[in-house]
Formats: sequence, C-alpha cells, structure tokens
Amino acid sequence: MELSRLIKLVQISIFSSVAFVISFFEIPLFFVPNFYKLEFSNAVVLISGFFLGPLAGCATELLKVILKLAIKGSATFGLGDLANFAIGSALVIPSAAFYKKTRTLKGIYIAVLLGLFCMILLSAIVNYFLLIPAYAQIFSISEDKIISIVNAINPLVTDRLTFILFTVCPFNLIKGLAVCTFTLLIYKKASSIINRLSYKFVK
Repeated sequence: MELSRLIKLVQISIFSSVAFVISFFEIPLFFVPNFYKLEFSNAVVLISGFFLGPLAGCATELLKVILKLAIKGSATFGLGDLANFAIGSALVIPSAAFYKKTRTLKGIYIAVLLGLFCMILLSAIVNYFLLIPAYAQIFSISEDKIISIVNAINPLVTDRLTFILFTVCPFNLIKGLAVCTFTLLIYKKASSIINRLSYKFVK
C-alpha cells in the first residue's frame, strides 16, 4: 500500500515537471491580446488525470502552477495563476472522472468533450466576474481602456460581454481542442513511459 502510494506521488511529480517545462513553449494567436497564448501543458495534466484519476490530475495542475510561480513569478500577483489553476482543473476533473467510469474509446472522446465544455464555461465566468474587474483594480486602469486595447486587435469586442464571447470563449475553444487532440494522440505512449520511469525512481 505504501509502495503504491509512493509510486503515485512520483508519477504526479513527473507529470507536473513535464507540464511545467511544456508551459514555457507558448504560441501567440492573432485575434487575442498577447497575454493569451496557446500552450500544451494541460495535455500532460489530462494524461495524468486519465492515468491516475481526477484528484491526481488536479494535483498535477496545482504543482505545475506552483512551480511556474516559484520560477517565473507573477505579473498579476498570483491572480492569473489562480485562474489558470481553476480553468485547468475544470478541464481535467470532469474528463478524468468520466473516463475513470467509462474506460473505452468512446468514453475518452466523451470525457474530453465534457472537460472542454466545463473549461470554456468556467473561463467565461471567471473572466467576466473576476479577472476583468480585478485587473482593472490591480493595474489602475479603467475597464473601458482594457476593452479598447482588445478592440484594437478584435473589432468585435466592444464591452465585457463581447470580450467574453469573441475573445475568451474562442481562445479557450481553440486551446482546449488543441490540448485534447494532442492528449488523445499521445496518451497511451506517454502513460507507458511515465509508468516505467516511476518504477525506476522507487527501486
């Protein structure tokens, strides 16, 4: 029992470390401000959740965020990192929980779609009610100014609601689809590699 727990902790640590490294490889998108960037670290978090369970996936996301805060710091006083943790957890927990009960090919497809829906929904809520007002306060800038900056990139954005509809939701849809597709492509191979590595660590 103690050995299996140790192996699981080692596996979570490995997944978190890999996700942390991958999180630095970011791709900007043309229709969103430069603080929104596409990266694939949540694919590793999803694999962790599928392989070890939803709580382990959530722990992987938390450790990844803590590592990034410790190494890189935060320009948003941790607020953006907290939001990233919440949104990442919204992807991994429902996906991994569903897949844990339905371990079939069809089940994993439904799982990632469920997680994607939860991720987009929570990102919209968090941005609308928390992040936009909080960023306005933290950086002493009016919400209208924030909207005007985004409007210069995406003319469809004219207020807080259109910012959510035409920036936040499309960005998270593209990011989520990319992450989920990458996860489905590498899940079996990656989990096999992590499994072998973790047993080597505890020998």
